[in-house]
Amino acid sequence: MKYGWTKIALSETMSPTRPLNRLREGTMVEPTELTIHSTEDSDEVAGSLEAGLSRPTPRMVLLYHAELSRVGATTAPDLFAGGRRVALGRNNPSFISPRPGESARPLEDRRISRLHAEVRWLEAVGVFEVEPSLQARKPLSRVIFDPQGPRLEPITETARLPPGSLLAVGKRALLLLEQRAWRSPSDDRMEMIGETERVWTLRREIDSVARFERSVLILGETGAGKELVARAIHASSPRVSEPFVAVNCAALPEHLVESMLFGHKKGAFTGAEQDRPGLFQEADGGVLFLDELGELPMRLQAKLLRVAQDGLLTPIGGHRSLPVDVRLIAATNRDPQHEIRAGRLREDLYYRIAAHTIMAPSLNERIWDVPLLLLHALEQTRQSHPELGWIWQPPSAHKAPIPMSFILTLLAHPWNGNVRELLNVAEQTARLNLEPGPFTAPPGLERPAPGEPEAHAAAPLMTPVPVPAPQLDAGLLKRSARHFGIARSTLEVLLQTHPIEPPAAGEPFERSIERLREHLATSMHRMLAQVGYNQVQLSDELGLSRSTVIKLIRILDLDRPQDFSVEALTAAAEQASGDVEAMADLLCVSSRALKLHLTRNNLDHLLE
Repeated sequence: MKYGWTKIALSETMSPTRPLNRLREGTMVEPTELTIHSTEDSDEVAGSLEAGLSRPTPRMVLLYHAELSRVGATTAPDLFAGGRRVALGRNNPSFISPRPGESARPLEDRRISRLHAEVRWLEAVGVFEVEPSLQARKPLSRVIFDPQGPRLEPITETARLPPGSLLAVGKRALLLLEQRAWRSPSDDRMEMIGETERVWTLRREIDSVARFERSVLILGETGAGKELVARAIHASSPRVSEPFVAVNCAALPEHLVESMLFGHKKGAFTGAEQDRPGLFQEADGGVLFLDELGELPMRLQAKLLRVAQDGLLTPIGGHRSLPVDVRLIAATNRDPQHEIRAGRLREDLYYRIAAHTIMAPSLNERIWDVPLLLLHALEQTRQSHPELGWIWQPPSAHKAPIPMSFILTLLAHPWNGNVRELLNVAEQTARLNLEPGPFTAPPGLERPAPGEPEAHAAAPLMTPVPVPAPQLDAGLLKRSARHFGIARSTLEVLLQTHPIEPPAAGEPFERSIERLREHLATSMHRMLAQVGYNQVQLSDELGLSRSTVIKLIRILDLDRPQDFSVEALTAAAEQASGDVEAMADLLCVSSRALKLHLTRNNLDHLLE
């Protein structure tokens, strides 16, 4: 094969399509230039462009490479067009970096064979066909995420893998097989790290909302990056040159919160020795971001409502209203409707603030962004700790600076703290690996979720039985917990709440485990029904972390909203006459989770 340099200009319009593999498609691709290595690849890319880029296309994405700067790169659009077989190896195909200005390159790793496998897309059945090469020196494996952790399952014969599957090429490269629309390196990423379609959907929502002037409510879990979303809205709006003022309502001292927000006049109270403008006046002409909106006292919510409606505020001790031109953006990690019912949030303020609502995705909803986020955080740390630069140096022939197993561990981790937790992991990773040498992973990632107690008291709601311990011997208890991939203390809590008869003498372990699984599934279903399928309430009642409850639901194969087909959801909606509470009762799931699932997947019409 001859190698050369070919430049190809891309310019196509993408059209939205249905979600696939929990991803939403569609964006605009601006003209850009791709520099690719091989003349053979250039012919393939040119041919794919003729086919057009208006639909989701199959591709491979590098989630791990021994040369860390390669992470995030993707194969060219429509590389698999026409069912062509694509050689996967050291020199083919080329991968295009999402970072502008970087040339497309093949894997270029001496530890990867020239031909490791052949991959093609079977359009008729919507799967990838992977045929391993007999010439490959390193194994080709599929990554399986078991309750015990990720493992590599060798592919020894032709296999068909659905989108969302992970391929490991030895321990040198990790490839995500997916189908989604093409994203150009020149597309505006709004200073947000992430290439998953959930993040691109968020960017489109931000761009749309930024054009309007009314208030915005950002919902999302703690640590999901709600302030980053607010800043992106401001940066994309006509107010970009005006102030952006952020305040955490939960951190404001109660006796000073009114003065800090609305300002005060001299002599208004003891210590008010001069006029002082409030945060609204500081943000005049721009944006005021109120994080944790529900933490504001109710009396101040009434005053905030007036400013939001009329654009007028009265400082403490003042007798004249002052006009302010401020766009309000608020955020909360709580369910607004629940807060309204609990009397912690004014309903009229909610409807005034929530003119536009944006959901900041949790890290678990964009799990394939974890490697990019980790490396970005390490790069930020590198600026103040240059000695960390050894991680980005070209790897040796045998060993990469960061092992692939570490990235797999991160992909399998339950990210309760979302991006904030990942930043902590990145900081710990940097601290433990400042000096060149064997890589040291932060502790705790492979154990149960951080913060999970070692021992628990049974929950009063569940009427614990007056026995000091489950009726299983210690050896079987330990072995069963290991089999399910949960902490022994977690299994003890469940069995204290709902005991099980010990196995008969001589009963095979496989039979004991099958009986225990059925027992735990029934118990969890009953407990969830008792609390209206509210995972947070159940975790509080049991004294377990929410991530553990979610993990148990997954391990025991209990129904979640995302497990139902569109047809099943439609049938339930018809039977419930579009009432989400009745739908949730029919499906035995949380009404809040069901509504969020319908909203995120454009199925709101079922509730009409």
